Amino acid sequence: MVVVSVLLGAGCSAASDSVGAAACGTPGFSVDTVKIGFVYPDSGVLAKALGSARSGVDARIAEANAAGGVHGRRLALDWRDDVGDPASNAQVSRDLVAHSGVFGLLEATTAASGGAQYLAGEQVPVVGLPAENVWTEKPNMFAPVYLTSAGPSVDTFGRYVAAQGGTKAVIIGNDLDAAATGISAKLKESLAAAGVQLIPGTFLYNHTVPDLVGLARKIRDSGADAAVGAISGQGWADILGSMGAARSQLKVVLGATGYTRALLDQSGRALAGVSIFLNYVPFEAHTSGHQRYLEAIARYAPEMTSADDEIALLSYVVADMFVAGLQAAGPCPTRKSFMTALSGLKGYDAGGILPGPINLAQGNQKVGLCYSFVRVNQQGNGFDIVPPPNATRPSQTQWCGSAL
Repeated sequence: MVVVSVLLGAGCSAASDSVGAAACGTPGFSVDTVKIGFVYPDSGVLAKALGSARSGVDARIAEANAAGGVHGRRLALDWRDDVGDPASNAQVSRDLVAHSGVFGLLEATTAASGGAQYLAGEQVPVVGLPAENVWTEKPNMFAPVYLTSAGPSVDTFGRYVAAQGGTKAVIIGNDLDAAATGISAKLKESLAAAGVQLIPGTFLYNHTVPDLVGLARKIRDSGADAAVGAISGQGWADILGSMGAARSQLKVVLGATGYTRALLDQSGRALAGVSIFLNYVPFEAHTSGHQRYLEAIARYAPEMTSADDEIALLSYVVADMFVAGLQAAGPCPTRKSFMTALSGLKGYDAGGILPGPINLAQGNQKVGLCYSFVRVNQQGNGFDIVPPPNATRPSQTQWCGSAL
């Protein structure tokens, strides 16, 4: 993990970590323990999609404890199931803070907006997966990389499409998913900034009542040589499969999801040539950070049948970021000084798992500049890393653009 040299004392004068531990009265801190809350959908419709987050968080917390904890304290995790529902999220967030007495929260849910106002009012630090715009609105909420924001996009996605030969693009939307709509808006801005022509019109994929033939015809008739959108990987397989020979006119297809072995096993042939952008370095890079993650999963989360799971990996990074903040904040932080320390992290990359170092001091709530891109191979049975033009090590997996 990244080594952080900044130690911000929080009013506890101590000659050693152990003395500081004994004197600390911060919520969630005891002499030998820091209690952290974790919220995710353990049940409900999102349990299958986000359930592996528990394994990633458990693995990183157990890894930290095996190394002696943080400043002499072990980390104790107290989790709650929000069922992916904002009202439930509000309830369990309040329970963890007011009754369980946690110091801060980790979240891997699409319903963090439910408890966000309460947590901000209590100045409780939250680190998690930013699936909603609320993550860019609350100063107590942190994430490794943001895909949506109330601010401008970046040109990284447009640069990628242009580098693959895309000149005229259609944006495939999903009117049933607010998060996907937000990401598609950022993609649209990015393409325009990179000089890729945006073809006007509405191109919607609705997985509940799909008109695949009509959508395929509309894409074909548009003259587009690129198709971009934040729809599911299976959605791309459905659309491309319906295009038949007309698919050959698309030089690049870029999506936000679909980097899973299970999807290739199911629809790999239809997805051949599809690109996916990632806010982490793909497993195919075999970095030391990935190796550490895989070892932690094998040792502390053996229930994971397939460790190359992006939700588990990103949740591991979320927990790692929280641990980095605790290390930086010193042996006796307040919640406020912890957030100051977390905001002051420079060059953090989760040991090489993130596609580029992030500098939270420059604003932690902006769309990330750096991404990795993978492409389904022509056999449809694997992913190839797509390096940026003129890439040299160590930038083989790092596409970094500019903020707009």
